[in-house]
Amino acid sequence: MVPVPLHPKRAFERGFNQAELLAEVVAQELNWEWGREVLMRVVHTPPQARLGRRERLSNIQSGVFRAQQPERVRGQPILLIDDVLTSGITCGECARVLQQAGSGPVQVATVATGRVIVV
Repeated sequence: MVPVPLHPKRAFERGFNQAELLAEVVAQELNWEWGREVLMRVVHTPPQARLGRRERLSNIQSGVFRAQQPERVRGQPILLIDDVLTSGITCGECARVLQQAGSGPVQVATVATGRVIVV
């Protein structure tokens, strides 16, 4: 289980990462392993909340995320945790990076979404 990461600057400003909090609770309930530092957000981007699809797409491009611990995901199915799924662009890029690092299939779990999206 891997939470969608915040950039360290945004995590510091906010004081928490909501996806990490969700992943921690779900992992404890299911007795699953989860990785806080498996995936890192290495490029600070503007918040996605008020952006349209086109702006979100240009905001989240290749290179925003990096697999920090590829040995932890190699061959493993991944449950990617995010708080809100709107366009699917962020989760799609996270899934792409995890799969490039050698993960198995990536499924997404979220608390809220505006519509059904297959990533």
